[in-house]
Amino acid sequence: MASFRIFAALKKQKDNILFIGCVVFSFFLLTFTHSDSRNGVERFGFSVVSTLQKGVYVVIDFFSETVNSISELKQLKAEYSDLKEMYEQQHRFLNTVEGLQIENELLKEQMYISNRLTYEHITTDVIAKDPGNFLSYVKIGCGTKQNIDKYMPVIAYQKGRYGLVGSIVDAGYSASEVMPLFSANFSVAARLQSSRYEGLVSGLGYTSDFILMKYIPQEAVDEIKIGDLVVTSGMRSIYPYGIPIGYVDRIVSGKGEISVSLYLKPVIEFSRLEYVQVLKAQNPEL
Repeated sequence: MASFRIFAALKKQKDNILFIGCVVFSFFLLTFTHSDSRNGVERFGFSVVSTLQKGVYVVIDFFSETVNSISELKQLKAEYSDLKEMYEQQHRFLNTVEGLQIENELLKEQMYISNRLTYEHITTDVIAKDPGNFLSYVKIGCGTKQNIDKYMPVIAYQKGRYGLVGSIVDAGYSASEVMPLFSANFSVAARLQSSRYEGLVSGLGYTSDFILMKYIPQEAVDEIKIGDLVVTSGMRSIYPYGIPIGYVDRIVSGKGEISVSLYLKPVIEFSRLEYVQVLKAQNPEL
């Protein structure tokens, strides 16, 4: 009996729900059949469509602006590349002009000092050498065609004065090789310009940027100063008298030694060597 009553109550509630649903549906139909309601629906539909159109237009405008921005960016990039190329061309031109001006000044200097030399010589350029200041060879642009021969002295002009470079060891037809004073096979009779003491200057090999003056009497040690200039002595030598060789950098004098040794810094900076003069006659006035 109890279950029958529960079933009857549920059935009655179900009928009520169906009735309410039918009423709401009928009201909905009546509402939409009314002209004002139709206008409202139309306005609502128009509003929805209008909103969608605006959204579409915004999206289209966004993509159009994006495409235009990309196009403008490409144009700006092309203009930047053109300006960069123009700048690089101008920079190269200015470097070329500056290089020509420097070269012109060097040639004028070589012409000036060449006119100052009162003996037969030839001025030529360096066409090959080891990089840096440690030179195992120097090749110059003249040879037997210009009457260049082995053992001829080679000098250069830097910082307002001449300096010894070395001597010709091999003369080809249009080029020659110079043995620089760094070579362990190089030697030249020399003299301290201020104290007048004599000795022998020789190279220490290509790994050192110093050269060595030996066989100076021990009693000369008190008269030698750092920075003193050493020149060629011209004594029984292929090298003319008075060519600057180097400056005293270090004095070596031990107890019981009968002679003094001097480490010299060459007058010529070989890493900047561009032009040289090959001497064809001895005893020039430098």
